[in-house]
This record gives sequence, C-alpha cells and structure tokens, in this order.
Amino acid sequence: MIKDLKEIYNKVDKAAFMACGVADDDCEECTYDSSEGCFFDGIKENLEKVIIEEAGRSKES
Repeated sequence: MIKDLKEIYNKVDKAAFMACGVADDDCEECTYDSSEGCFFDGIKENLEKVIIEEAGRSKES
C-alpha cells in the first residue's frame, strides 16, 4: 500500500511540474496557485500524511 501511495505522490509531483511549467518553484504566475497555496502542494501534503499514517500502521502489525 505504501509503495502505491508513493507512486501516486510521484505522479502528482510530476503533474505539478508539467502543469506549472516552472523549474524554479516560482508560483507567482501559476494558474494553480491561490491565496490558499498551490493546488498540487495541498494534494502532496495530504498524501504525505497518509503515507506516514500507513507506515505507522504497518510497523504496528
């Protein structure tokens, strides 16, 4: 499960790079950036939380 989640994370990361088209993380001109932050960063942060939680559950088993 963790491997699958990491694969999804990597795909979202790649999609963010492709969608924004910037290599220097300058989000000022990006369509996906708002006052609440980057759309893709929000997804990646949530995936990171799920991966960490799943890793903790795996260690408990």
